[in-house]
Amino acid sequence: MPEKNNPFLGFEVKKCLMVILSKTIAHPLELIANRKKAVRYPFTASNGKTYSGTILGISQQLADEGFVNMRGLIVNCLAYIPAQAINSALKDPVKSFFKNVFIIEKDTSYFKRLLCNVFAGGMMGALSLTVFYGLNRYVTVSGLPPECVTEPSTIYDLYSGYGLSVLGVMLYRGAYFGMYDMMKPFLKGSGFWGKLTIGYSVTTLAGLIVYPISTIQLMQVVRCCTASKAIAIIHDHPDGLWEGYMGGWELNVARGLLGTMVLVASDYLKA
Repeated sequence: MPEKNNPFLGFEVKKCLMVILSKTIAHPLELIANRKKAVRYPFTASNGKTYSGTILGISQQLADEGFVNMRGLIVNCLAYIPAQAINSALKDPVKSFFKNVFIIEKDTSYFKRLLCNVFAGGMMGALSLTVFYGLNRYVTVSGLPPECVTEPSTIYDLYSGYGLSVLGVMLYRGAYFGMYDMMKPFLKGSGFWGKLTIGYSVTTLAGLIVYPISTIQLMQVVRCCTASKAIAIIHDHPDGLWEGYMGGWELNVARGLLGTMVLVASDYLKA
């Protein structure tokens, strides 16, 4: 019988199932958001049809392509559990390491604690991405038209955007924890809907802050190029810089709502 403190069994099965359910529900939104960022519309597909860049137009394109778009979802769901197990195993050693680096004590300043959390999260994100980056790339490009994707020819191409992914994790954690700590006094005595509203607001704002970086990273993944080349492609967007960097942001906000509901619901399951 495995020990209760086994790090590889430290994640909760119920939470994993809820996250997988959330990923399944949000998958169409992710597909549409990625296409708004990576595909230039109007787009003429291999079937001869031309699609607009509206949500309805992209939805019609996805419907015409059929089940092929669900391949990435299956891989994403299957990869979640081992990724979560690795994160659970690394969480305590990495946190302990950075607490020693930053010399975290009871009277340590808030800013120093925040930096410790950001760097610890960045390290865990980097280690996890190193293992699963190839799968993450497959999940992303499998939902895009093949005509828009550049296949990697070297290991360097396969890991295009890796550095920005790690940077995005660190910036997201910094923004998230910074805003969450500011909102903590409002959490006392708040019920389900209060926690949901605060959690959703913090998640949404943190996501929007790092969204331009996410767009550059996505373009690197799709085109197997450097960050400077990805930025040049984004700046050539026919609908302007806002659509180039922030295309699909409203769909990301909707996905954030699903993620927040999962986190809040899992907290109530613990109780």
